[in-house]
Amino acid sequence: MLQGKKVFVTGAGGFIGSHLVEELVKNNADVTAMIRYGSSAHWGNMEFLPKDIKQEIRVVAGNIEDGDFMMHTLKGQDIVFHLAALIAIPYSYVAPRSYVRTNVEGTLNVMEAVRRLDINRVVHTSTSEVYGTATYSPIDEAHPLQGQSPYSASKIGADKIAESYYLSFATPDIAPFQYIWTSSICSSFHPNCYFTGVGTTYYTHGGARSTTGHDICS
Repeated sequence: MLQGKKVFVTGAGGFIGSHLVEELVKNNADVTAMIRYGSSAHWGNMEFLPKDIKQEIRVVAGNIEDGDFMMHTLKGQDIVFHLAALIAIPYSYVAPRSYVRTNVEGTLNVMEAVRRLDINRVVHTSTSEVYGTATYSPIDEAHPLQGQSPYSASKIGADKIAESYYLSFATPDIAPFQYIWTSSICSSFHPNCYFTGVGTTYYTHGGARSTTGHDICS
């Protein structure tokens, strides 16, 4: 399914993003990996990928906060995996506006580009922090959302932007995934998506299953 597909990954320099990029290349996808622009040429965690994998990746540097950049760079793509986010809870107490700009407005820019460019599929990623401190465990999809920090509130906002684009514009296959340590809960609007970065267990509407490898959203 992925062979020959043009796949774009935001947040590709992160831990999960870099593993996803590696697996996409192994599945013969034509991968464009986006990293945040900086003065260095460092690729983040993609620096640790095997040389033969890195040779197959097209890397672009930019900022999801720039809607014009996203519109330009996403042209011609078939699938978008949106993992880029400003993370770390403590810093969100100091600079909450930065989290809104990156996580909420950045997600808006990605979704609007996907809609306007008529891209076939987008996969939006989330975090377990949208649930705050668990009121019960294990956490499931019925757990109430809690904006316990500016970071968690910004990710709730990002999820709702993604949801709204599916409900309002039928933007295809928007599927937020909540990462919980080495596991992920798939809270997808479509039951056909399966993904884990480096997890041991993942969940879909079809139930849970253990995995020792890297599963790709299909």
